[in-house]
Amino acid sequence: MSGDDEAVRWNPLTQTWDTGTPQSPVTGPPASPPEAHPPTQVVPPTPSYPAPSYPPPTPPPPPGQAWPQQSQQPQQPWPQPELPTPPPRPSGWRRAGLVLTVVLVMLGAGYGTWFFLDKRDQDAKSDAKQSASPTPGPSKAEPSPGPSTEGPSASPSSSGVEVPPGYRLVTEPEFALVVPQDWERRTVDGEKGVTVYYYEEPDGGARDLRIFPITEENPTATGVLETADAIFEKQFKNYTRNSIEDAADEQGGALLDYSYDSEKLDTRMRAVYRVFGSDPDQLYGLVAAGPADDWPEQQSLAQTGVESFCLTGAC
Repeated sequence: MSGDDEAVRWNPLTQTWDTGTPQSPVTGPPASPPEAHPPTQVVPPTPSYPAPSYPPPTPPPPPGQAWPQQSQQPQQPWPQPELPTPPPRPSGWRRAGLVLTVVLVMLGAGYGTWFFLDKRDQDAKSDAKQSASPTPGPSKAEPSPGPSTEGPSASPSSSGVEVPPGYRLVTEPEFALVVPQDWERRTVDGEKGVTVYYYEEPDGGARDLRIFPITEENPTATGVLETADAIFEKQFKNYTRNSIEDAADEQGGALLDYSYDSEKLDTRMRAVYRVFGSDPDQLYGLVAAGPADDWPEQQSLAQTGVESFCLTGAC
């Protein structure tokens, strides 16, 4: 091999043919370290679920036919929470309204509404009266023990009381007045020691006269009659208030003219309820009742009784 051939050699570092003196190998820059990569996160495979199954669609009806109606399931109501049981409603007089309140006021005044029933209707109304009255009073069917039926002593005309024809003067422990000549006397004990005096047509007639003291505190004649009117509307069958007005005579007070159907007598009744008082501190009630066809006989009877009335010791 010639010298020229020896001077030429292959340099594996430079990948070239070198000529001449061999040169030191060229040191290249150090190789860069391999680039670091974060570890690959392994994602778990997504689980597969079976595809939901649906019922096949309903085929359409043949031409000319309507679609069949789908049956609907009733909707279930939401469950309701259990509520506490309310306390029982009060019974008796606490549950009553204005009417019973008025009744109790009237009973507390010392007179029961049974005073105003005609003597045969008292049999039908006695049960209702006893249920409404705090202190049951006797009725016509159940008179108080030992009622007085003897006629009072007659007083001469010199007593100062004028006795009209067909009347007689009766003197009671509390008062005196004139009543029809042949009428029978009867007394009934009421509430608060009140005595009700009845003067009745004989042989079961429908006419009678009643008188009793009013024991309500600070009463007024009009106030007493307004209270009675409210009670009568609930108590009497087909009750009608004909009028309520102040009295125009010297005795003063007020009067209530009313009508109703008597269940026992099977007739229409008409009555005058007069509240008056010769003593401002003591009012009296007087009721004159009879068949409506007899009007105005009841009005005349009540007026005669009031005009002749006088308290014991003042006649």
